[in-house]
Amino acid sequence: MPSSELQFLTTSGPADAGKLDIVHRRLVRSHARRASYRRSEPFPAASLPSNAASLRREAKEYASRFRLTSWSTKTSKRKRVDTKQRDINVSGREIVPAKLSPGVGPINSLPLPLIPMTESLLYFYHFEYRVDSFSINPEGNFFSVICNDAAALHALLSAVATFRNVQVGIEDQIAMVHHGSEAVRLINEKLADQEAQLSTLLIATVAALVIAEAAERNFDRASIHMRGLATMVELRGGLQTFDHCKVIQRLIAWADLSVSSAWDMPLSFPLLPSSSKTLTPTSDQLISETAIQFEIFGPSNVLMPSTSVLQSLQELQSISRAISATSFDRDQRVAISDSIYVVEHQLLSLEFPRTKQCSTRIDPSRSLCLAALVYLHLAIRELPLRAKRYRGLIERLFDSLRHHRDLSTLVSPEMSLCFFLWTFFLGATASIGYPFRSFFVDGVVQVSAALQIRSYPDFERCLKQVVWLDRFCRPYCAALWDEIGLHNRLAAL
Repeated sequence: MPSSELQFLTTSGPADAGKLDIVHRRLVRSHARRASYRRSEPFPAASLPSNAASLRREAKEYASRFRLTSWSTKTSKRKRVDTKQRDINVSGREIVPAKLSPGVGPINSLPLPLIPMTESLLYFYHFEYRVDSFSINPEGNFFSVICNDAAALHALLSAVATFRNVQVGIEDQIAMVHHGSEAVRLINEKLADQEAQLSTLLIATVAALVIAEAAERNFDRASIHMRGLATMVELRGGLQTFDHCKVIQRLIAWADLSVSSAWDMPLSFPLLPSSSKTLTPTSDQLISETAIQFEIFGPSNVLMPSTSVLQSLQELQSISRAISATSFDRDQRVAISDSIYVVEHQLLSLEFPRTKQCSTRIDPSRSLCLAALVYLHLAIRELPLRAKRYRGLIERLFDSLRHHRDLSTLVSPEMSLCFFLWTFFLGATASIGYPFRSFFVDGVVQVSAALQIRSYPDFERCLKQVVWLDRFCRPYCAALWDEIGLHNRLAAL
């Protein structure tokens, strides 16, 4: 047989055609070796026959159509490197592995597409989102309750996108608008269905939208959806009918509290009896000490704060001590959640008589109540400091305080001055970036002078007499002391 002649085998014959004898097997191996040799070391152009190019192309074509069992299965090092390179993300964007996103496995089981924007929000929610871990989700089952409903999940991701923007300090409106619009579309589809029931998850979807819109300070949308939410809950028999699903009940209540605190609107739902069990107060020292000091001090140009406000501050002390613990069981987390709900509901329900600015005696009750709300949101709920929803609350706190009065000349018991110092401290912390922040800073300086504070330990000690949570208060307290050079400014007074 001439050396240039090639013989090929086909697999289109009978079933027993694959059982080759030894001669055919040797022929096949010979062809395979020739093809491999031609690919690795081609003949010089001068020695190739005229039809060599077509022969080499035909040999390569047929050589890839079958595989011998005698061939080695090992892969070269170059091949292994290439295989790994295919898994590298060349776009520069970090892809979150599916195993890092709870609820998202190799197969997407969520009722919405896992586009990169959604994956990023899910990762942020499960690993970096700190808002309301105690107040809304003490049992840790919030995501598992809503993850099977597309509308509720879209609404949640819209709220997460809103809080991520202010927590991280970015302006990404695309994710917030996309998930919010999808939630509204799905809500309208369900409401258009005359036979559809007013489900718990549909109501939860509206509540999550209200929270996102209140955080973004979108009054028009939040007020419309809050009215719709109140109507839905009323049709279901009231908020107490959701006792069977506490996590949704807390979500609805938090939507109501969010709108009320953002725009000073009346609450839509009364206090829930099933969630009114608060933490046991460690002591009543705050109320008793304040009453004793005012009784002993005699005439003062500052009135004693209302008992309702002092009770709320005392409950905030209990909550702050409870969440400072290193570990919690489920019952403790639920008790903390109920206490947060009760305190905020009480603070937002309080009404104070309007006092004239020219009055010689100052009533600190309203300003102390508003400062307590700021503390509850920033320190306890861990809401982002830059959230737009605080603007109305901070402006009301600013308006509730006396202007054009030198507070360093106040004649009042020490505890009363500590209340003023705590109020101005929280105002200075929450108003970072606001044009009227200097008013709160000056108030801190003047009240510190009235308390004769000359060192940072004394400054911290006076604030701790009211309410203190170390993880929140200490960094801002130290920063404020250093920022304004308080010890130098006090020396000049």
